[in-house]
Parts: sequence; C-alpha cells; structure tokens
Amino acid sequence: MRDDEIASLRLRADKLSAAGHAAEAALLYKKLAEENPADDSPLLCLAWALNDSGERPKAVECFETLFQRELARGLIADFAFDELVRIYRDEENWEALLAVCRRAALAKPEDAGILQTLAEACLRAGYHTESIDIFRKLVKLDPDAPEAWGALGGALIASGNIEDGEAAGRRAAQIAPEAAVVYLDRLACALRQAGYPQKAIAVWKRCASLEPDNPVYAMAVGEGYVCLERLEEAFAAFDRAAAIKPVAAGECWRRLGDLLQKSGNSGGAQEAYTRATAAEPQNALYLLRLASCLASQGKNDLASTILSRAKAL
Repeated sequence: MRDDEIASLRLRADKLSAAGHAAEAALLYKKLAEENPADDSPLLCLAWALNDSGERPKAVECFETLFQRELARGLIADFAFDELVRIYRDEENWEALLAVCRRAALAKPEDAGILQTLAEACLRAGYHTESIDIFRKLVKLDPDAPEAWGALGGALIASGNIEDGEAAGRRAAQIAPEAAVVYLDRLACALRQAGYPQKAIAVWKRCASLEPDNPVYAMAVGEGYVCLERLEEAFAAFDRAAAIKPVAAGECWRRLGDLLQKSGNSGGAQEAYTRATAAEPQNALYLLRLASCLASQGKNDLASTILSRAKAL
C-alpha cells in the first residue's frame, strides 16, 4: 500500500472513531496494523476501537502485544500498561493486574507509581505480606509521601496488624495536615472493614472535629454505632448530621434507614424513614422506602396508606 493510501485509510479510521463508529474504525485500524506491524500507533488505535466496540478480549490481546514492546524499551512510554491496569481494575481481575504490575516492576523497580499499583494489586488479590513489603519500600523511597503511609496503614490493618496500621494511617495525616481528614477517613474505613467499628468511630469523631460543618463524618460515626448495634447513639449521630445541614436532613435519615433495613432492623429503619418523610414530606422516594419497610413487617394497611400519599404527589 502506497503512503498516500495509508494516510487516506488512517484519516477515514480516525473520523469513524471520532464519530463513535468504533467497530467500523477497528476494521480499518486492523488493516493499517497489518500493513505496518512494527508501528505502534495503528495497533494502539485498534486496541482502543476494539475496547470501545465491546471486543475487550481482542483489545487486551493488542494491549498485551504493545505492553511487551514497552517492556523491551524499558517502559519509556507506557500507554498499553496504563490501559491494561485500567481494564483489569474495572473487571476486578486482581490476578491479571498483579501479573502485569509484576512485569512492569521488573522493568522499573524504583518507579513509585508502578510499585503503588503493584502493592494495591497484591492487597486486592490477598497477598498481604507482599503488599506490606512493597508499601514499606515506598515509604523508605519517600518518607514524606502521605499516600504511601496511608496505603501502608490500610494494608497492615487488612493483615490484622491494627496497632501499626493505625500508626501508619495517622502518620499520613500528620505529613499532610491540609488533607488530614482524607487520610483519617481512609483509616477509619479500613478499621471498620477489618471489624473494628469502635476504633473507626474514634477516628471519625476526629474527622468531625476537623470539619464540624461536614455531616458526612457525623453519619459515619452513626454507621459505626449501627455496626455495634448501639442504635440510640446511631440515631443521635444522624440527628447531629441532619442539624449540620438541614436541607439534606431527609437524605441523612434515608441513608440510616437503608442501612438498618439492610441489617435486618426493620423497626429502626421504619423510624429513620419516618424522620426522612417528616424532613421532606413531598419526597416520594422516602415515602416508598417507608411503605416497603412497613410491608416487610406485615403492616400492610399502614403501608397502603403511605403508598397512596406517594401516588398523590
């Protein structure tokens, strides 16, 4: 194929891709890639077009080919690596993500970004010890990196090392005081997920003290109390959240109602949904939630009355 024919074909493919016709564009990019197999550009465009047209396995094959070339060049440019990471994260395919990251880390063993992704993949795949080792390496490479300390804290907590995990999470907050609440919130989430709601509550209370005008942390405290089945304190925490931002009070109570209903506490959920409807009487969603909750308890007459109110809106 002559140079002018290649240029014309590429132009047509690019126009089809820009117009959203990914499948048609893929056919042309495939011809271009076959015409010049050493050129990365048409193969990369083919991979994107295949992915956009729903042909993800074929797209992954193309990205893998490109990734091998990137590795051979020492990952000077890593478009394919980035795409494979995105795809495997999207699919929650942690073993595949782990395999890609390990190959990348061999090529660039001191690259903090690659090491961070590798450590996250290890953690997701259940390789806690390897994840912790990599995060420790990251904090040694840059002792003032709050992201690395926060991630190390999460990995340690997931492995059962709560004391060191809390210390690492708090270290992240100390390094970046302007973003302390972000790192403390991540620490609290890790603690609750690991089965330590009481410790999570203490951290979320610290977040609430740092941002007293933010109802999110008051609600988080309440969710922690739900985990402990301390409903009176949970309602008190959500009451504080509703008072902080009255315009969103209905949504605060809806959130508590959903949480209680999911945990099997229909009576508590009924009370929360009732407060949501009192805060926003014209919100049909809250009325429907309340009606469903009542029906789950066999209170069908009352549920029917609430449904009629919702239909009238």
